[in-house]
Amino acid sequence: MRAEAFVECPVAHPTLMVRTDVLRAAGYRDEHWPEDYDLVLRLLGQGREIGVVPRRLLAWRDGPRRLWRAGEAYRLERFTACKAAFLAAHFLAGSDRYVLWGYGPTGRALRRALARHGKRPSHVVEVHPGRIGEIIHGAPVISVDELRAHPRRPLVAAVAGERPRREIRDALSALGFRETQDFVCAA
Repeated sequence: MRAEAFVECPVAHPTLMVRTDVLRAAGYRDEHWPEDYDLVLRLLGQGREIGVVPRRLLAWRDGPRRLWRAGEAYRLERFTACKAAFLAAHFLAGSDRYVLWGYGPTGRALRRALARHGKRPSHVVEVHPGRIGEIIHGAPVISVDELRAHPRRPLVAAVAGERPRREIRDALSALGFRETQDFVCAA
């Protein structure tokens, strides 16, 4: 799994298997968000590699009262809070300003969560022509083409959907941006 994929699948719940020594070294913490998601982000932050086993290793009953379906820590906004804390501590650690691509429900929620860590968008990239030129929370809305004219800051793409993220990756790669160094997809 690519390291940047940490942010792309908050509602899927794959089985997490970790070597005992790695798990002991990482430790447990309760931040009132999904502890398994937090663990994966912390492992990625430590430079650990993770992967997907292409076959089922175990099966269990999954009912509507399972913690990950019904617990407060597993609400979507708690995933967003976890993601924002990780982004603020790692990808955005060197800057209090970043470029936000997308301002739909996902982008709005992530912007609010990042603001709690002192991170504010300098610009918002939008593909909808009607939004270009607007100001969102002090950040001018610009087109993809206008990215070239602005100082390069870390870019957080907060657009849901595999196809739109692929299009964003392609557009940013064409502009010379490198995923995980210059931008991350965080939807």
